[in-house]
This record gives sequence, C-alpha cells and structure tokens, in this order.
Amino acid sequence: MAIHQDDGGRVRGALDAGSEDSDEKESWSDTTVDSLDELPWLRGGRFVFRSRTTVERLQEYLMVNSESSMEDIAHFMTRTWRLPLPKVVVSVISSVNYFVVPNESWVEDLQYGILQSARLTNMYILTDGLNYGAARIIGEAVAQEKLRHRLGGLEEQEFDSREVGHITAIGVVSSDKLSYGQAIEEASGTKDENKILVLENIGDEKRELNPHHSHSIIMSCAGLTDKDAVQNILFNLEIRLPELLHSQHRERKATKGDSALVPNSLTDLRMNMRTPVVGLMLQGGPAEIERVLWLLKKQVPVIVITRQAAASGLLAYAFKEYNRG
Repeated sequence: MAIHQDDGGRVRGALDAGSEDSDEKESWSDTTVDSLDELPWLRGGRFVFRSRTTVERLQEYLMVNSESSMEDIAHFMTRTWRLPLPKVVVSVISSVNYFVVPNESWVEDLQYGILQSARLTNMYILTDGLNYGAARIIGEAVAQEKLRHRLGGLEEQEFDSREVGHITAIGVVSSDKLSYGQAIEEASGTKDENKILVLENIGDEKRELNPHHSHSIIMSCAGLTDKDAVQNILFNLEIRLPELLHSQHRERKATKGDSALVPNSLTDLRMNMRTPVVGLMLQGGPAEIERVLWLLKKQVPVIVITRQAAASGLLAYAFKEYNRG
C-alpha cells in the first residue's frame, strides 16, 4: 500500500506520462468546484488510483464523521460534486465476508441488468465501495458503460448525464476498513479544495477501494466510539438524501430568480418529489438481514436475488414459504 499527496501540476504530469492509454485518462480540468469555505468542517478532494495492471483513474471523495449532517453532505454533493438529480437510488446490500461468485454468467447477467436500467434513467448506486464482491462487479459495469460511450464517440467531457442515462456509483465505507484508511485521514486533515491523493492498489481487494466508482464517502474513525455510525450514515443516505438533493437543486434554481421552485414545506417535498429508493440484496450475512428489515420498516422495497447462498437465499426461501401459507 502506498499513498502520496501532491499538488495538481505534478500529479497531472504523472498522469500524462504514465498512462498506458490516453483515452483512459479522466479529466478534472472542466470541473467547477465551489469554495469549501461554506462547509469548513468537510474535507474532500480526489483520489488518483494506480495499480500494476490498470491506468490511472480519478474518483471524487468526501470525508465525513459521526457529527456530519445530511444537509451538509447533500450540499457538498450538489455544489462541489455537481451531481445530477437521481431518478432512482439503488442501495446494494452485501458483505465481502459472505460473498461468493456463483459463475461468470451470473456476474454478466447482473451487470447487464444494472446497465440497462442506468441507460433509461439517472441512477445512484450505493455500495460498500470495496474492490471485492458486489461493489467490484458494479464498478466493472460502470467501467463498461464509460467505455461504451468512448467507443461511441461521446467523450466524457461532452457527456451530459442529465440527457443520457448515467451511473453514479458511490462507495460508503469507514476508514478502518481500508488498508490505506489511516493515511487518507492524515492526508485529509487540512482543508484544501484541490486536494489530490494518489492511492496504489496492490491486490488486498477486501481492503482497497474500487477505482471504477465515481465517488467515495469515507467515514472517519478517528476518535469514533459509535460502531454503528457508518450504518447510520448509510441509512440516512438511503432515506433522506434523495429529498435533500431535490431541496438543494430547487434552492439553487430559486437563487437564479425562479422563486416558484422553492417548496412550501418539507411535507410538500416528500409528497411531490420523492425519489424512489430500492434495496438490492446480494448474498450477505446477519447484518445484512437486519438492514433489510430496517428498510422494509421504512417502506423501502428490497429486491432479493434468489437461488443464492447466505442471507439472500435464506430470506428468499422464507418469503416463498410464507406466501404458500
């Protein structure tokens, strides 16, 4: 594992000289970033991924802690990341400790379904962000979609995700789950809206970030005593984030002169603009069963992939037996 912090010029020079394929380089030069002075307690920047087998890739990231509010996170995502509004949010329920790939055709079918859905609408996919299991499979699907656009003559900088279906894959993970988590925390300790960190994936897949996700939210574990803090952040992302993103976008439009776009109340926002959230369970263990139950209590539908081992197979079997009476 290695992590390097460098200024934009030197890292950009390394990208230009070191990439195996210039088409694979991802540019941040056209990204407009608002000042972080509005949110001085948030730390964000970009990861540059390097490995022995792949070219460099860029990924936006945000450091949060147990005190971070969902309002601030939504503000950062709309003002700094400038993400389009999602039409649907898919939250992947899985675990690297209970994940086994049944066969290659299963992987291809899953990726095909995700890509077909993403081409129809703007989609957010929330995963654990790791370079293993479900998150890796989804990351590879994101890479396939980017390649499809490049081969079709649509360069990434010309790609308008508001007009064409696009996957926003966001990994949510605590720093203690990463082999370079402590180094990320130390390098992110100071406010710098142009921070670029170089990460090297060396093959410890269960403890490394997947480089194909578009964004990462890293939960700081410095001084953290609440072990459920990461789950709480994830639950809030699933339930509250879509509403808050709508609110942020409407407020931004209102500042441009259209006051009619401002919702009268949060109730109106929920009634008129609720983005559907869907859980997708892929295998998993006891913690994933608890998460499914929590989502169901919040009236969030969950898709359980059948004919699989571990928790998803158990839930699918129990559901079928229940319906038989």
